[in-house]
Amino acid sequence: GRYRREQTNAKIVALTGSVGKTTTKEFLQQICRPFGATTHSHSSYNNHWGVPLSLARMSRDDEFGIFEIGTNNPGEIAPLAKLVNPHVALITRICEAHIGFLGSLQDIAKEKGDLLGGLVPEGEVILNRDDAFFDFLSARSHKAKATEIVSYGQNEKADVRLLALEPDPVRGQMAMTFASRKVTYKCRLPFLGEHRAMNALGAFAAAVSLGIEPENVCERLSTLSLISGRGQIYTLQLRQGTFTLIDDAYNANPTSMQAAFEVCSMIAPVLRGRRIVVLGEMGELGDHAVQSHAALAPLAEKSGIDLAFACGPMMAHFYEKLPASCQGGYAATIEELIPLIEDQIKPGDVLMVKGSKSSRVILLVEKLLARYLNGSEK
Repeated sequence: GRYRREQTNAKIVALTGSVGKTTTKEFLQQICRPFGATTHSHSSYNNHWGVPLSLARMSRDDEFGIFEIGTNNPGEIAPLAKLVNPHVALITRICEAHIGFLGSLQDIAKEKGDLLGGLVPEGEVILNRDDAFFDFLSARSHKAKATEIVSYGQNEKADVRLLALEPDPVRGQMAMTFASRKVTYKCRLPFLGEHRAMNALGAFAAAVSLGIEPENVCERLSTLSLISGRGQIYTLQLRQGTFTLIDDAYNANPTSMQAAFEVCSMIAPVLRGRRIVVLGEMGELGDHAVQSHAALAPLAEKSGIDLAFACGPMMAHFYEKLPASCQGGYAATIEELIPLIEDQIKPGDVLMVKGSKSSRVILLVEKLLARYLNGSEK
């Protein structure tokens, strides 16, 4: 990996953050590909194995390299950041993901901020202006001698600022208006969720820092697509009608759970359908686990959830806080829960599935897609 990094003349981006880093990375590589050969981290290859493996896949002819760097323990990001040695460093948001191993939000911010230690001389930094740790990360960027700090978000001081977002739940898309360097842009994003719009703005800022013209980047935003388990919306066919599946099963933490509830609330059931959620446990929350799971119950009620299913010991704290009318079923594992869920699905329902990878709720998604995706029920 180090050899390939030393040999390439490509412009390199490194991304980290508690949420949104994989989606932002995927958006950015989709933007860059029409403008030059691009190598990027496959899936979430972001650890001490995945990062050097991704670097080793670079070609001498690459124009761009886009690499995700993750952590769940202190001290993991710094050596990987130096290995990638990026021209552009992007940090999405700081939240409770892996707090059980990292200790506190401040400690998470410090660990994520270690990305900046790998920046090339006179490199650029992209930061979320809405994040509570923006000032802290901005100060670390200056210490790393970044030539420019580009911010994005809804904050009025953001360099790339979201001005308006108009969701179209029927078509599963959003009209976005944003401003960058005193120029206003409009595009249509082919997915739902304010958090996804933030990912798109971060990718826009990074692509412009790589030298791609802003107008060209804006055009590419309308072509973006989500990867598996990151909020794809499917219309699935039952014998007597259809239901909507929201596949957000790849991973979960309290912040991403809240964002998923917001998307679910946007999509109205049809006929006599209901909003149904299937939630798997959120991992690596340590002493915060009980409180974080219980806190999901009022979010579910606020989002208009009619029925909830839950699996995993910690998710029992969520389930027991729900009104009895909202309790669809609880089990220790997703395998035990699947038959209960399948018995409940009716035409018109909106069903969202989300949980940490360790909860294996992806098994439900796979079964539903295999059974109902192509035509009538199998």
